[in-house]
Amino acid sequence: FFFFFFLFLVHTVRRMSLRGGDLKTQSLPPPPPPPPLVEQDSASSSHASHALLGHGLISGLIVAGLFNPWDRALYLSIRFRRNFLLAANFRAPFQGLYSTIIGRTLSNGLYFPLLDIFQPIYERFEYLRDRPFLLAFFVGNSTGLLTGTLTNFINAVKYRSWGRDTSSFKSTASRMWRTGGIRPFFNGITATVVRDMTFGGVFALSRQVLRQSFGDDDSTSKSRHFVYDLSAAGLATIASSPFNYCRNVKYWSPADEVAPSMMSLLSRLSKNARDSQHPVRYVVNRFLIGWGTLRVSLGMAATALFYESFKSL
Repeated sequence: FFFFFFLFLVHTVRRMSLRGGDLKTQSLPPPPPPPPLVEQDSASSSHASHALLGHGLISGLIVAGLFNPWDRALYLSIRFRRNFLLAANFRAPFQGLYSTIIGRTLSNGLYFPLLDIFQPIYERFEYLRDRPFLLAFFVGNSTGLLTGTLTNFINAVKYRSWGRDTSSFKSTASRMWRTGGIRPFFNGITATVVRDMTFGGVFALSRQVLRQSFGDDDSTSKSRHFVYDLSAAGLATIASSPFNYCRNVKYWSPADEVAPSMMSLLSRLSKNARDSQHPVRYVVNRFLIGWGTLRVSLGMAATALFYESFKSL
């Protein structure tokens, strides 16, 4: 019974649909195109992200090798509280190059690809999309958070190996593990993350302000972009310099001791500055504002230049 009733129902509905009546099948709009395949979009996005990361890592690798003597001299100048241009700072200029290559390649090399990756993610929020300066700050902030977290343990080993005349990355890491376990590898992680978040946010914001204020289109030359990045990195370095000072001190803390907090380090620095004859000069020297600022500014601008050049190939 149910089978025959079902056939009757199907036959009736089919006859009604074929009558036409008020239904003008000829005037019906064409069916909408099928939605794009999520798998294809995901694969395309993944391929683009991998390409960006590749361009960034190659750029970071080149700049890390070029600036290693400068980086080592800067660290030794603050470690032993001596003038940056002292010849002793430039002996064995490529010592620690292996660890520097890894750390700098990751921190500088990942920075610009992550900016490009985070940008469309944050643009999904209408509130941020309508506020390009705030959007740039959040994108740079997130980039700094990720790079600081990923590279801290490498930098902790690198800085400690620089303090010894003969010490490889592997032997330094083994010594740190035997002396303090996992703890010395996390020395300075809070200061590093705060420093990189501050730097990333200020850099991306300043870069956006400069490009929007002075022009950024297809006719903008690479030299002008280089100046934008150089200026933005200089501002970001100065803004994050207190946290960079804390990070450097924490990295040199004995492996079997708990590193002093950022608040205690900054309080002690403030007291020492007040007690000195030239407080401003004392703070500027401790924060490496000058040679350190120039190093970071040139490094970021050079990395951006290489990165954009590789992207355009």
